[in-house]
Amino acid sequence: MQDAEVVFDLKATTDFLAGLPDVQADMIGIVGHCMGGRTAFIGAATIANLKAAVILYGGHLFKTEGEGTPPPIELIKDVKAPILGLYGDRDHVIPLDEIKRVMAELAEARIAHEFHIYENAGHAFQDFSRPDHYRKEAAEDAWARALAFLAEKLGARSDSRSPLAEASRTITTLRRVQ
Repeated sequence: MQDAEVVFDLKATTDFLAGLPDVQADMIGIVGHCMGGRTAFIGAATIANLKAAVILYGGHLFKTEGEGTPPPIELIKDVKAPILGLYGDRDHVIPLDEIKRVMAELAEARIAHEFHIYENAGHAFQDFSRPDHYRKEAAEDAWARALAFLAEKLGARSDSRSPLAEASRTITTLRRVQ
C-alpha cells in the first residue's frame, strides 16, 4: 500500500469516527503493530485530530512507499500527537540504530514521545500466535504501557469499567481461546 492511500484511509476512518455520537472527536488515538506502527506514525503527522499514537515495532520510517511521497520521517514537523514507541532490541526488521535515529529526530523536533526498548525481544514480540517471536513479559508490559499512555493522553478512565480496560480483557480472552 502506498503512503498516499494510507493517508486517504486514515482521514476517512477518523472522519467516520468523529461523526459517531459516542466518539469524542477531539480525543482519537491510533495504535499500530509492524506496518500498522508505520501507519500510526503517518497518522500522527497527517491527521490533525489525533491525540495519541502508539507504535509497536513500526519501522521503515526513512523509506518512501509510493511515488511522490516523502518518507514518513520527513513529515516529523507536522506531528502533533504524542508518540509512544515500543520496540525490541533484537528486531530483525527494524535495527536498533534506526529506532535510536527516530528517537533523536523526535527529540530534535521537540515532539512529545516516550520509547521503551525491550531486552531480548525481537520483531512481533506481542504476537502470541508465533511462539518463536512472542515474549510474554515484554508483551504484557508493552500492552500495559500502551493502555496507560492512551488513558493519559485521551483522558480516558483507567478503572476496570473503562472501554480501554474492556478492550484489554477482550484481547486477553482471545489469547486464552487460541
